[in-house]
Amino acid sequence: MRRLHHRPFDAASRMARILLAEKRLEFELSEVGDDDLEMGNFEVPLLEEENGDSIPYLPVIIEYLEEAYPSLPMLGDSLLDKAEVRRLTHIFSTGFSQRVTEPLVFEKIIKPSQKIGQADPAVLRTGYQEQKSYLEYISWLYDQRNWLAGGNLSMADIAAAAQVSLLDYAHAINWDEYPVVKDWYVRFKSRPSMRAILTDFIPGTRPPSYYSELDF
Repeated sequence: MRRLHHRPFDAASRMARILLAEKRLEFELSEVGDDDLEMGNFEVPLLEEENGDSIPYLPVIIEYLEEAYPSLPMLGDSLLDKAEVRRLTHIFSTGFSQRVTEPLVFEKIIKPSQKIGQADPAVLRTGYQEQKSYLEYISWLYDQRNWLAGGNLSMADIAAAAQVSLLDYAHAINWDEYPVVKDWYVRFKSRPSMRAILTDFIPGTRPPSYYSELDF
């Protein structure tokens, strides 16, 4: 069986999980522990194919799956479509993740679950300030298009949804301020590829009551 080595509250891991599900590929999950990460035993996420081949690093996994299983493309069709999908995927999987998701998830989820201190107000303040521009950008894109990168669902939507799902779990989005983002996210989270994601739980934390609801 194909296996994905992952971390449930890692955005890159969520992107790989959603992509595999959107490609309708069967796979098992293997959670990577803290000790393995500290010892450098795993690059997360890591895809292990049925023949034993290992594909590390999210960008490599995306390109591999797109070439190996092209029947349900997630990187666009034309050259311009592909460029736009890759551009937005980069924005959401790097800038959005590093400036917003990672610091807010660490302060609001990881710290309480591991009992390693109180959230840093300065980090939270900066994270929320950075978040505003990304969520407003998603709103603008979805106002102009059927999906974020154009007419079809793509890796850009997967990348953004991975960030938003983690921030939503962390009570880090005021949905009243972003109704267009909410409409897009409700549409995306209703897809079968999100079902397993919405069941993730980390001890010592509690998501909003509506976190796993398909409409809220």
